[in-house]
Amino acid sequence: MKIQNKKIQVHKFLFEIFGRETTIFELLAIVISSLSFAALTLTLKWNAEISIFKIIILTLLALDIAGGVVANFTKGTNNYYAESLRKRYFFVLFHLLQPSILIWISPNELQVILGVSIFTLTSSIIVLNIKKHNTQKIVAITLLLLSFMLSVLLNYSDLLLQIVMQLFSIKLILAFSVNWSLIDNDEKRIEIKQRPDFDNNNFPVITKIKYEFSAKIWQHSSPVGWYFVSLPAELSNEIRANVKWQEEGWGRLKANAKMGNSNWNTAIWFDTKHHTYLLPIKSEIRKNEKIELNQMLEITLWI
Repeated sequence: MKIQNKKIQVHKFLFEIFGRETTIFELLAIVISSLSFAALTLTLKWNAEISIFKIIILTLLALDIAGGVVANFTKGTNNYYAESLRKRYFFVLFHLLQPSILIWISPNELQVILGVSIFTLTSSIIVLNIKKHNTQKIVAITLLLLSFMLSVLLNYSDLLLQIVMQLFSIKLILAFSVNWSLIDNDEKRIEIKQRPDFDNNNFPVITKIKYEFSAKIWQHSSPVGWYFVSLPAELSNEIRANVKWQEEGWGRLKANAKMGNSNWNTAIWFDTKHHTYLLPIKSEIRKNEKIELNQMLEITLWI
């Protein structure tokens, strides 16, 4: 569907919410979830015995948490925070504010909110520091289930508040702390055509293998300062297993690359120090695609 793939460039002031770019489909999902839960909150609390000001603040908080659950699963948001572990830590610490607001709104729920919040924030930090992606997923889901059990044991008196805190746990432990963009790389499958292509004279031509991945752009520390992307280790192993026999000097493999609206002929080199292939990103491509240092890029290679 075109709506799922239609890319939208995000304004820099909204990077923390949507990432550097998103799709119409992802944007609609975020808006629908946030507005729906905000409307539910407003409906349930409209006649509650709290001030109008507190109802408005709670509604805005509900909007932020529900929208954040969906946003943190999207590729754009995930790629943005994957650029720096510091950004991820700051995001988690910033979420000390939300439980504090909930305690101000419902002081009678202090013990419950505090208990679940401490567990959620601690779990989020634990998941962030797990390097193996499959382990990260399993630990995150386990800790999320434990947070739900804790919610039941601590016994909320307000059902809506319990739902808000459970969404808070989903947002931080599972949606945000798991690096879904890297997991997506792990689960990419090499696309190999079953039959060869043919040219205009009906002669068979060599079919190349297609690889798709996401990775950060980095700059070499030498005076020349070339810019590179390191292919994921698992992908590099796959490439070596398939086409190592085609390598030239210095582990060079000819390739065609595509990123955004740019296509170019290039090559990848095998880095024996880090045991992965490196793809140079020349200045023309960086300029055309408006690429910044440490930005997460989505790249397709044909080798």
